[in-house]
Amino acid sequence: MRVVNKFVAPPKSPVVLPDPSAPYDINFRFPVRELESDRIKLTPFVPSIHSRALREAVELRPDLLQYLPWPPSSLVNDYDTHYESLMRSDPSWCVFAILDKSKLTEQMDDTQGKQQTQSLDILLPSLAPTRQVLS
Repeated sequence: MRVVNKFVAPPKSPVVLPDPSAPYDINFRFPVRELESDRIKLTPFVPSIHSRALREAVELRPDLLQYLPWPPSSLVNDYDTHYESLMRSDPSWCVFAILDKSKLTEQMDDTQGKQQTQSLDILLPSLAPTRQVLS
């Protein structure tokens, strides 16, 4: 029996970034909640709020991205497009920002009634291997 595969991938449509002034659609197949303890807060990653802090952290420590399945340059140079096309467009992905509550300040945005972060510390070192010495 002869078998062929004539699959041709459909052309990719252009990436359209969400309107930052509109409520952000997480596009996840299950309900999403924020999780927090007295030290950290996990909140759904919203590029218009969190991507600048992520880029700044990656520029300081690019080695933290060495085990990710995509090139670090796509994260640093054009993270919003990368996130939209590879992560948010897939409803099986839900990305969280990990916030250090000891370094977090919040400000109420009167125009939309939502919390905006002024000082954001994404804990990328949590991705790196750590070693603790117990005595």
